[in-house]
Amino acid sequence: MAATAIFNLSLRLTLVSLVIVGAYLLGDAISPAVTLASRTASEPAPNEFDLLPSASTSDALRLLEEALESGNEFLVHYTAAYLAKRLDVPELSILLDTSSKFQHPHNSVARVILGIELAYRSPETLASLLKEGSSQLQDRLDTSTLFRYFSKSHPESAFDLARSLEEPHRGRAFQGIRTSENRRAEDLLSSYQHSQNEQRRQESYQIRRDSIVAAIKDGSYLQDPEIFHQEFVNALYRHGEEAFEIAQKIDSPEVRFKLLRTLLNQPWEPSSLKRQLDTIANYQIGESAFSPSARNSLYSNLLKNSEPELRPAILDWLETNLTRDQQNSFLPNSFNIATDSPLEFLNSPILQEAPPSVLKNRLMRSALAHLASEDLDTALDFLTQYSDTDQAENLLASLVVPAFQNTSLEVATTLYRELKTQTARQQAIDGLANTLGRANPVEFVQWASQNTNPQIFDTAIYNVAYHWANQNPEEAAAFAENLPASDAKRNLQINVGRKLSQYSPLAAIEYGLTLEDSHTHYAILNNAAFEWAKVDPKESAQFFVETLETPPSPNPNLPVEYYQIESQIASIFLNTAEAWSTFSPEDATRFFALTTNQMAVSSGFPTSFDKWVAEDESAALDFITKLDTSRYSDGALSSIASSISLITQYPEIAYKLAAEVSEPEHAEATRITIQNAVRIHQERQQQ
Repeated sequence: MAATAIFNLSLRLTLVSLVIVGAYLLGDAISPAVTLASRTASEPAPNEFDLLPSASTSDALRLLEEALESGNEFLVHYTAAYLAKRLDVPELSILLDTSSKFQHPHNSVARVILGIELAYRSPETLASLLKEGSSQLQDRLDTSTLFRYFSKSHPESAFDLARSLEEPHRGRAFQGIRTSENRRAEDLLSSYQHSQNEQRRQESYQIRRDSIVAAIKDGSYLQDPEIFHQEFVNALYRHGEEAFEIAQKIDSPEVRFKLLRTLLNQPWEPSSLKRQLDTIANYQIGESAFSPSARNSLYSNLLKNSEPELRPAILDWLETNLTRDQQNSFLPNSFNIATDSPLEFLNSPILQEAPPSVLKNRLMRSALAHLASEDLDTALDFLTQYSDTDQAENLLASLVVPAFQNTSLEVATTLYRELKTQTARQQAIDGLANTLGRANPVEFVQWASQNTNPQIFDTAIYNVAYHWANQNPEEAAAFAENLPASDAKRNLQINVGRKLSQYSPLAAIEYGLTLEDSHTHYAILNNAAFEWAKVDPKESAQFFVETLETPPSPNPNLPVEYYQIESQIASIFLNTAEAWSTFSPEDATRFFALTTNQMAVSSGFPTSFDKWVAEDESAALDFITKLDTSRYSDGALSSIASSISLITQYPEIAYKLAAEVSEPEHAEATRITIQNAVRIHQERQQQ
């Protein structure tokens, strides 16, 4: 806070004081500033200051004490600055030490002024004073502020002095240098602290290394091999080759082998690269050796974790020392190098000479896409070497998205129009849907409408439907309305309904009811029912039992469509029953038992009844044994009889309900279903 008292952060500091102290900190520029300021303020009597050249430090101490007692902040600063320039080093040292007994708040700034002058004129005297001075000085001198301003104009001297101090003054001085905004002082401090940290790391490493070596020598590592393994890795993993030599001395083959595998997973020193690779390829302890997959994993991790400039050398080693089959088996582990060093990997014989395969194609697309994100021209130049037009076409398709992301949509469009095959164009469209389509669905759809055929355009709409509906469901709905009937239109409308149902299930239902396509219609109602049931399942159930009945088959020759709609309706009642019976299974069961909607009974009753049994078994059983079965259709009665709780706990009730099914074949089918379910349940219990 002393620094802020001197400089402009204190509201109480007068403008004149700022001129005085600022001029002092600038050194020889003090005289004109002091003269100018003293003419506009209450300056000390001239005869008092005229006595200083021949006066004792006691006179100086008296003057400073009188200034402090006056309460005039300007006078304190003026006096401290004047004394700092007039006293010699021994007198200044005594004044700084002795004046620290004064506890006046303005004295904090005065001590800093005196301390800066002493630091400039005799840093060793200030260092000695901070070490051997009075306890008041030790406690009250703001070392941090002192060094903050001292290092502004004298960075080397400030740093040398700070380094010579003892704690806690050294730490406070370093803190002041860090906030000095003097680049030279900050660099000196940073370099010093880095060397100190490095020295401490080396000392710590040596201690831990000696402990590891001792544990290996006396065999104590066997007391807890897992802890030893962790301590070894923590202490030595940055010293790869040395760690390897130390690990070789471990007697236990199991401990040694496990430890070596851990060490080989991290890069050693660059000078030890070849030895590390040779070790991965050939190391064996007794019967234990790295499996091919383990070796490939080690090679892959080494490539991934090594510095980029070392990766070409690793690839050259692999190409030289591995057989073609071994290189091929390495390829599945090489995706990280394909993305981290794409050009080196694309030019590597390991990839170039690999036989054609889906994996090779994926690796090349991945590497080329990453290369294009860095340098599109280089990626395009690489493609010119391919005589296989199909391969070149597929690879060119992988550049469309990087071209869009790193250049412009126009460049991406140019590349896209060079694609000849449907497969390649579809690949490019899929990539753009996941980039441009997510960021700006409207722009993507407009682009696709101008650059694709109807089939690919439908796929483009399908791919972007989810994100478009999320961002602007009203806009997506308006666009979908004008599309011809297709899976793309259906998917977009279903996504609109999904989004609407998240904040207004009724709005989604209203939207769904306006659509002619029955599949879309019921899919949207299903989504809305799921969301509505979370908020008010009873209201949702009441609405849908009054609205939805089993639809007649729209076309006897298309039974699949009928069953899809039936399944959607069943799902609506199932979701509603699930939500309602979570907190009130009895109410849900009674509701579904009494409704005349047989689809609601079939889907909602079994779910809610099972939960009622779990909550209040006696009441639930009493209810079902008194159930009026005459009110239910054969399908609904069959579903009730097939309730999980009845099959697993009360099969006799299930068989009794099945017998109430009026149509004989349906009744027999229900009985067989129950019988099989009971048998499976009993078999599982026996296991």
